[in-house]
Parts: sequence; C-alpha cells; structure tokens
Amino acid sequence: MAEDAARYYATQYGVHVSIVRPFNIYGPGQAERFLIPTLLRQALEPKLEFITVADLRPRRDYLHIDDLTALLMTTTHGPPETYNAGSGVSWSVAELIEIINSFLPKPKTARSCELVRPNEIPDVRADISLATCMLGWRPAVELRDGIGQMIATWRDH
Repeated sequence: MAEDAARYYATQYGVHVSIVRPFNIYGPGQAERFLIPTLLRQALEPKLEFITVADLRPRRDYLHIDDLTALLMTTTHGPPETYNAGSGVSWSVAELIEIINSFLPKPKTARSCELVRPNEIPDVRADISLATCMLGWRPAVELRDGIGQMIATWRDH
C-alpha cells in the first residue's frame, strides 16, 4: 500500500519517487532483537559455552547499513524505479556463525533447536541488477568486514 501511495503522488503531483525495498540490514548499533546482534552477544559472552539458534539452515541476504545509505543517496539522482536493497548473496545462519567464530580466540559451537518457523522461506536473496544497471550501485561492505566492524564496536563498549 505504501508503494501504491508513493506511485500515486509521483503521478498526481510530479514528485520524483524511487522505492527502495531493504532486505536484512545490519550494522553497528543494531538492536539485539535481530539475528546478527543476537549471535554476537552469545559469541562474545564469556559465560555462554554455545551459540544457540532456532535453526541453522535459513539463508538471508544481508546488507550493511552504509550500503543502504549509499543506495538511498544514489536514488535521488537516478530514474524513479523500485530498487531492491541487498547484497545479491544469501548466507545461512550456520555461515554467519562461522564468520563470527573466525574473529574469536576460541570459537564456539553452534547449537540448533531445529525449530522451523511456519511458512519459512528457506532462501531469500535480493535481485540488485536494476540498481546496478540504472544507478551503478553495488554494495561495498563485505559481510565478513561488516561483522568484524560490529565485533570491534561491541568490544569497545
């Protein structure tokens, strides 16, 4: 509905409107209720022996907040379109834990409760080809680097 409302204003009032559909955004300062901060909290908590998750299998497309910001800034100068904001690559929960463990002096074992959410989509990946073609935009922050940045921020606090 929001996209329809935006298109209506674009048509009726000649307003330049680009729609950006963000996928899984992450970065420093993200609330702990999201997956990556939850994994980081467990990984960096010395009292916890394991990293526990509901399911290791779901794959999601993660985009660093800096890359989302760059895309949003770019859309103001590009043609009005609907752009997907993602990396174009999906990562499993197990792969996220492997990345996090690579930063730890003593890696932690992942434990899965093997709880599959109802209506779970097993693999979500953004098609960013329109943003790349029309705006020349591509994500600049690799997932490993973004997670490393978050770990450094957590350790500083």
